Amino acid sequence: MFDKAGTKKIINQIDDALQPLAAQLGVHIETGNARYSSTSIALKMNISVIDAKGQPATKEVTDFQHYAASYKLSPDDLHKQFDYLGDKYEIMGCKPRSHKFPIIVKKLSSNFGMFIVINWKRI
Repeated sequence: MFDKAGTKKIINQIDDALQPLAAQLGVHIETGNARYSSTSIALKMNISVIDAKGQPATKEVTDFQHYAASYKLSPDDLHKQFDYLGDKYEIMGCKPRSHKFPIIVKKLSSNFGMFIVINWKRI
């Protein structure tokens, strides 16, 4: 019987078990959203190639490289670090279909990915 805590524990164990396989295959494996019922768990998984810089070439990374100019950014700005409202962030990718939060950034102090609205002209 699955519950929220048990599902999280299983997903963490799956993540740990997949890392050696990812290293062996030379890819990046990331689990995503999961749904569960009392009898089953459905788990989303993304497998990406590793680019020349050693970063996973996820859909968000590929989209950033394609759409960067639309946001007055350069494809080279991917993984660029910047200060915003007293915190340090890193550009991680783009979700072009998201009109409110199109640029994905990671807050470096918490290593937490998030979507934020930024006036990119100020960076």
